[in-house]
Amino acid sequence: MQNFMRQNVRVSAFVAAALTVAVGLTNVPFARAEAGTSAWVKGNLSQVRLIAGKFDGKSYRAGIEIRLKGKAHTYWRDPGDGGVPPVFDFSKSANVKLAKVHFPAPVRSGKPGEEFIGYERRVVFPVRVTPENAGRKATLDLKLNYAACEKICVPEQARMKLVLVRGQHNASYAALIGTYEAKLPKPLSSPDAPRVEIKAVLAGKRWAFNVLSKTGNIVDLFVEGPEGWYFDRVSRGGGKFGVTLAQKPERPGGPPVVHVTITSTQGAFEGRHKLP
Repeated sequence: MQNFMRQNVRVSAFVAAALTVAVGLTNVPFARAEAGTSAWVKGNLSQVRLIAGKFDGKSYRAGIEIRLKGKAHTYWRDPGDGGVPPVFDFSKSANVKLAKVHFPAPVRSGKPGEEFIGYERRVVFPVRVTPENAGRKATLDLKLNYAACEKICVPEQARMKLVLVRGQHNASYAALIGTYEAKLPKPLSSPDAPRVEIKAVLAGKRWAFNVLSKTGNIVDLFVEGPEGWYFDRVSRGGGKFGVTLAQKPERPGGPPVVHVTITSTQGAFEGRHKLP
């Protein structure tokens, strides 16, 4: 349930669980950096590093690679029924005008009431880095707060640096970034995107989503509201979903515009829709 009150309880329980183990926040490099990458930083259930891609004439392509141990998972920007989303802080970077992190399409796993939304085994968050001065090298300095969870959830903190230089990159890392860029949702305005039909079932409280695919089968639907709005969703099969309001702000106004992410066997798509 993505209820804000429940979310606060989940986060409190998450932190409490972390305090019961002896790991806490971590910032321990355990391998030397190769060309085109920062050193790995080891956590309790994960390891993370920065990797460099190509320069396209205006911006650098980079990635934040997280590898997870065993059945551990980490989270999307909406974590689901537990955990916390990652927080990326590039404020200490040099010659960086903008570092925009992109989220690959997530998976939903776990039983109802204990579902998480995120990634298992491995994920790379592609980063588009726009330098202040395109003729000079850029230094990414990332402070990353994230979570890795299995039977327990542990908040992790990693600090990493990576120098980006025009014409210098590792082809294998560039290819890996490209693989995860291909997993980024395409706009719902794309010619091959599914069509989304939304009908109010109970005014301001319940909606029926009918996702009509042009190619492939619909796998899942994720609905994110603006700050203070949270929604639950139930899959009814065949691209049909029931969406229920779980929490709204004190002064909500009318139904909000929501961010819709759809995953299918032919890829992922995203866009904005105003709830009727």
